[in-house]
Amino acid sequence: MPTAIDRAARLDAVAEATLEVALSEGVDAVTIRAVATRMGGSTTVITKFVPTRAELLDNVIRYVQERWEGEISEEVAPKSGGDRVRALIRWSTRPTRSDRLIRRFWLNALATDDERSRAAVRGEARREHARIRTAVDGAGKDPWVADLIYLALRGYYVSTIEDPQRWSHRKVASALENLLDAAGKG
Repeated sequence: MPTAIDRAARLDAVAEATLEVALSEGVDAVTIRAVATRMGGSTTVITKFVPTRAELLDNVIRYVQERWEGEISEEVAPKSGGDRVRALIRWSTRPTRSDRLIRRFWLNALATDDERSRAAVRGEARREHARIRTAVDGAGKDPWVADLIYLALRGYYVSTIEDPQRWSHRKVASALENLLDAAGKG
């Protein structure tokens, strides 16, 4: 009798291999075959769990989002008021290579005809907006501040792909923190 496969563990392993392929060869090189090769198996090792490239992208987005939730719980959630908003801004603008990669995955997902992939990205975007809104509310700021921070961060994510040298994390974090400070003076 074949051994049972832990579906969640396999999906995580596929996501890790997907990120490794993207890191070494670029997001466009991410295919089921490339991920299977990275995992040392045949494509059926992948397609049994993620049968299409769109689902491969969805899986890596899910994987990264779960990691982010843990990081936010450790780095941002313990803070309160304006410090929490600033911590969220700094966390959101950190210049990690995997964060830049996931933004490329988002753009790929948004550019597909696969509604499920676009819905996954929209779901993440709505969770991000809700996180920002909660932090801004806790700091006693008006809701429009959350909207501006959210829109600025989404623009930053695209800018890190199109012109990363111009839009450094420090520059964006500083601008958003200045916005937060200015919102309290109105």
